[in-house]
Amino acid sequence: MYHALGYGTILYIQAVMTFDMNDIETAIQAIKKSLIVCNKQRRKVGLFGSFSREASKNSYNELTNEEIHAELCYAECLLIRALLTFIQDENLISFVKGGLKIRECYKVYKDCAKILANRRWESESQKHHFESGLADGDIDMADRLLQPCLQTYPKGALFLFYAGRVAEIRGQIDEAVEKFEESIASQQEWRQFHHLCYWELIFKGDWLMGMKYAEILCRESRWSKATYTYQKATFLMMEVPRLKQRIAGKSIPIEKFAVSKAKRFLDQKGYLTLPALELIYTWNGFNIIGTRQDLLQPILLIIETTINKILTNKDDYSHYIDEYCLALLLKGVCQKFRGQKNYKGYLLESRLHFRIHATRLSLSQMVEEDPVSESLSKDENECPSPPREVTPMSSPVKEVSPLDDGPIPESTVVNGATGIA
Repeated sequence: MYHALGYGTILYIQAVMTFDMNDIETAIQAIKKSLIVCNKQRRKVGLFGSFSREASKNSYNELTNEEIHAELCYAECLLIRALLTFIQDENLISFVKGGLKIRECYKVYKDCAKILANRRWESESQKHHFESGLADGDIDMADRLLQPCLQTYPKGALFLFYAGRVAEIRGQIDEAVEKFEESIASQQEWRQFHHLCYWELIFKGDWLMGMKYAEILCRESRWSKATYTYQKATFLMMEVPRLKQRIAGKSIPIEKFAVSKAKRFLDQKGYLTLPALELIYTWNGFNIIGTRQDLLQPILLIIETTINKILTNKDDYSHYIDEYCLALLLKGVCQKFRGQKNYKGYLLESRLHFRIHATRLSLSQMVEEDPVSESLSKDENECPSPPREVTPMSSPVKEVSPLDDGPIPESTVVNGATGIA
């Protein structure tokens, strides 16, 4: 029974690491045979109900040693079979079938727990062997069972991996890393097994090492390249502030930008608004992309979608103004290279017109109440205006009706500059 279960388990590990349909089918067939072998050794029950319904405390003692271990192996095989059902086909029927198998597996494990609690054991050794199949989370027991295996097979990839896991759970990070690396070096035939070790090595606090292993998984694993790529980007973000340097005592401006964005990425729990497009803009990349309308149009659609998302989920953005302004800037750049002027029909255009009129009325009232500002005059003396005619502050400002669609008068002055605040 345990031989059949062990063989099926190894094929299951290979199937979930390769996600190859042939490997998945091979594992399923092996587990089906294991279920048949285990079922032959189980105590026969009635047509309805589980084993525990027909058992009493006294009847637990009537079970042979083979029968109680058959229950354990049967439950383990059911669990593996259910997981293989999930990855074999992702349709609804497969999920229902897998869920039913897990439910049956739970019932069998529950029966085994009752056997452990109520059976009169002939020896402590016999009880410990049975208990090892139920005592999930017992690290000391796992370590005790693992040591003889490591002594017999010191270069066994599986045993070295399990030793690394035990050390990892105990917080012995250096020892765990050593065991995982030994497991990788112990064999090259089954390279997919390396992926389990790479996954564990990712989360050890060394960001560059984590990035390296995430990149290997992204290149070699068939599981989820999106997840591995995200991990790689995250670890690189963690490493950015440490890599900042100075040249001739000065910080490089683009490095300041990179560090700032990395901190923003971490503060916002793993997201930035249009980071790639912002970087393209920073390096004047739109001067190249803008020559191709077929490249520019998809970018504009992405920006429009982002703007709508920001406006719809305003409360989800901790730096809402920054994100919104960045998206609008990038949209304006795209419109510039599309040759669009006097852009109309954009989102909330009417509201913007009313806001402009309201602001102009407010500014007119401010100028009438305080036509000459001492601080403003001082600023004008220190920073002379460009060589063009500017309407003096003391001159009257045209009062605009909220319904007036005329151009914004140049006489509206804010902080010494012509324009709208």
